[in-house]
Amino acid sequence: MVIAVIPQQNTPGNAGRERKWPEAPPDPPRQFMKEHT
Repeated sequence: MVIAVIPQQNTPGNAGRERKWPEAPPDPPRQFMKEHT
């Protein structure tokens, strides 16, 4: 799970975010992971 949070924060845009969590908000990635955990 930590590995998924690091790349999406380092991505220069929403590429990593939309790739992993297309329905997740573009700000709180941890909240989305909490709901899916």
